[in-house]
Amino acid sequence: MNKMSVPKFIQKGVQEIAFSEIPMLIADIAKEAEKDVREQLNSQLAFAIRNYATPKVTGEITQGKLRQRGITIQQDLVMDEYWAEQRGKVLGKKIKVEYTFKTV
Repeated sequence: MNKMSVPKFIQKGVQEIAFSEIPMLIADIAKEAEKDVREQLNSQLAFAIRNYATPKVTGEITQGKLRQRGITIQQDLVMDEYWAEQRGKVLGKKIKVEYTFKTV
């Protein structure tokens, strides 16, 4: 079973949070969420590179292997999309990252 880290404000209890700590807590939560998103994004890009590139990439994915095969990681910052490309051909699907904020 995977253990998830509990944000600091839950460990302390909601009543014990000082007003000055709130921006730090929000930054911690956002940092953890961004780390999770980056790990998922890297995993999906690695899957596309390993399965759709010609010739296939085996072993560790290194900058040299990507350069030799003409593979680049592209991003559209306006649409928040990422994808792997080999000499102009998209490998796999474009990955769209969506952020949502919920109030509790």
